[in-house]
Amino acid sequence: MDISVDLEDRKGEVEATSEVISEISSDKVDAFEISQKVNFAYKFAVDIGHENVRFFFYPSRRIISVPSYAATDGRKFFKGLEAKSIIGRHPSDMKVVTLLDNNTVKDYKILYVYLRDILSEVVNFRVPFTLLAGELYSLKKVDVKFLYKIFKQLGFWKVFFIPQPIATAVGLGLDITKPHGYLLLDIGAGTTKIGLVTLYGLSAYKEIEAAGRAMDKRIIDILYKEMSLSIGDRTAEELKKRALDLEYLYNPSKPEEYVMVKGIDSMSKLPTEKEVPKSLIVKAVEPVLYEIIEELKDLMGGISPELISDVLREGIYLTGGLSLTPNIEEYFSYKLNIKVNNTRTDKATIKGLGEILCSKTLFKKITTLREAKDLFHKIYVS
Repeated sequence: MDISVDLEDRKGEVEATSEVISEISSDKVDAFEISQKVNFAYKFAVDIGHENVRFFFYPSRRIISVPSYAATDGRKFFKGLEAKSIIGRHPSDMKVVTLLDNNTVKDYKILYVYLRDILSEVVNFRVPFTLLAGELYSLKKVDVKFLYKIFKQLGFWKVFFIPQPIATAVGLGLDITKPHGYLLLDIGAGTTKIGLVTLYGLSAYKEIEAAGRAMDKRIIDILYKEMSLSIGDRTAEELKKRALDLEYLYNPSKPEEYVMVKGIDSMSKLPTEKEVPKSLIVKAVEPVLYEIIEELKDLMGGISPELISDVLREGIYLTGGLSLTPNIEEYFSYKLNIKVNNTRTDKATIKGLGEILCSKTLFKKITTLREAKDLFHKIYVS
């Protein structure tokens, strides 16, 4: 599969905007101002997650979310929800992948086609445009370089990688322009990100694999061992969303509830449906939650007294897909003895990237300061 971009196909478009292109190619030109000069120029933000890829489009300010799955047999290509629905039901000659796996880009060619197809459905690449991308600290440098290469081949003229916790804080409406600490706990599908944001930057950061998919695996294991029930990844994920209630971990008097689960009986090898107690699902994910709590404690133990006082006053801001779990904020507050503000959203990062993209002040401050502190990669297309 050739992922090169045929610039000849865009020759007329490039010549039609040659004056703007020459300005953008100059190192002296401000990317934000140039994108404002071209009244029909597009600016984009993208947040590539383990479960979803989210896009922000300017000037429409539209946000779309597409599952991070792709499938191909060499002839047909499926992406997003269509690819996710194929998992476990696909032919043997079809390859189904998640875009990110174990904090690594699974297949760069597939990622390129995935992004190209989605962008081509919603925009016309008629002029140069700017991209802000959420930066995954856990990605290796080689992955970041390949991501940049993909964005360049897609036609982006200016690419900026913004640390995700900074974008998340902006998306939650927190004032990062002042020397005030905000502790963010973002529990996603593939990773949990813990970041302390202050004055346009990061004071402390951790990224661990104790997250949604680790919970799914433990649910699969415990049902197999204790109930002789074999289920797949998708069933485990749906069961986690449907049956996980963390009140069982801090309220022993909570009455037991049950949920029906379909799978294969590991003894008879026949299809079956069993009644599973919700407390068993909670028991499965408890070690993952314990690891998150220990990492939180470790990070808080290393920050300054001034910043920890801000955290005690403000509380922890909980976000990400797992923030939708019933009673999760009460559980963390019970374990940490700190107020937990559950934002109940998994779109804070892309909203924040969009706000940065649209605000000249935030755009200049964050990109300039992150470059100066070497915590942020600012890449210009040569």
